[in-house]
Amino acid sequence: MSTPAVGARVRIERDETRFPSRGSWPRFRGKTGTVVETNRDEFGVVFGKVWPREDRPGVLRWSGQEPITWFRAHEIKQVARASQRRSAGRTVAA
Repeated sequence: MSTPAVGARVRIERDETRFPSRGSWPRFRGKTGTVVETNRDEFGVVFGKVWPREDRPGVLRWSGQEPITWFRAHEIKQVARASQRRSAGRTVAA
């Protein structure tokens, strides 16, 4: 499994037989978000709208209302790479 990069869309899911859920984790099950930060083996995910910063390429912005929620690699599954999302909205002129 490849590790998601900043900007990748991820779904929150994990093998609950190996890693039983406890605490507040179940409320995130099945949600889709965007990776906005990484920290070694943890990924910071925001569940709201994100957009690129013009002054710092490769860095994303989001409204201050959504907090960053941190997940481990075994808790997330990559849905789309960041480069796929950027090119999906473009149209090619014929």
